[in-house]
This record gives sequence, C-alpha cells and structure tokens, in this order.
Amino acid sequence: MKRLTTQITFLCFLLSIQSLLFTQTKNGLIDTNKHVNTLKHHLTGGFNIGAKVGGNSYLYFSPFIGYKVNRIMFAGGFSLSQFIQNSPYLKEERLGARLLTRYKVNKIIFISAEYEGLKHQVVTEDGFKKKWTNNFFIGIGSAIPIADSALLTFEFLYLVDYEPGNSPYGHRQTVGRLGMNF
Repeated sequence: MKRLTTQITFLCFLLSIQSLLFTQTKNGLIDTNKHVNTLKHHLTGGFNIGAKVGGNSYLYFSPFIGYKVNRIMFAGGFSLSQFIQNSPYLKEERLGARLLTRYKVNKIIFISAEYEGLKHQVVTEDGFKKKWTNNFFIGIGSAIPIADSALLTFEFLYLVDYEPGNSPYGHRQTVGRLGMNF
C-alpha cells in the first residue's frame, strides 16, 4: 500500500509538470521569446533549514528550484542533506530528494503535498542498515513577504505513511520546517 501511494503521488506530480510544459496559447502558437521571459518570471528558488537540539540532535538543509504555475500554485524539487547525532558516538549523514506542490489558500496561508526519498539507517533483524525510504507528507504553512520577491516560510507537515523503526524522523509523525523563497 505504501509503495502504491508513493507511485500515485509521483505520477500526479509528473502529470502536473507535463501539463505546464505543453500548455498552448489561444491561437495554438507559442511565441518562443515570450515563453522564455515567462519561464524566467515563473522560476523560483530557495531553501529550507531545520535543527533540533537534545536527545536526537540534527541539522537539516535543503535547497530547491521550482516553477510557479500561477499566482496560487507552485511545484518544485529539492535536494536534501541531514546530519544526525543520536549520541556522541552515533552520527549519520542522510542524503535524498523531495518533490512538492503548494497551493495558496490566501495571501499568506498555503497547503502542500510532498514526496521525500531519503537514504538513512533503519532497524532490521540484523541491526541497522542504510535503506531508501519513501515518505509522503501533507501540510499547511505560512509564507510571509519580507522583501519584493523574498518570502519567509513556516510549514507544519504530517507524515502520512509513518512506519515505526522505518521513519527518518524517529517517533514523530509531524515535522516543522523554516525556509526562504526567492
């Protein structure tokens, strides 16, 4: 079931990107100069950061590039890097990728859906092994304008397909993120 959910989510994301790439104008002709300027206008970038200090400390950084479909919808891709320290002797670096889409509900509130593939240590019968896990999040956030084209984002996500011992976020099903969009 988890794999099916991941595949359906990824397929929906690919179909939304495909519809963006093959959109035509009213008369059926696409002006390439106008299309290039529009593409520059719609491209966006930024990053998310996170940190936790305590029993399971971690640092998190994730730069991204995305495409603003229109004024209320955004789709993008992230690279992902986490550094985890569970104790002074247990350290782990995680790498992965994320795909997401955001829909603005009003000027500062948005809802989001996100897929994340992450390679990390999971508990198995033979001990700990590095394994790719697929995670699907839904969430709500706020994007606060801080400059002409810069936004400060706060986001709270719920991990839909949480599995104890297999989650990269420990025993939590909720994740908070802070970010910047340009």
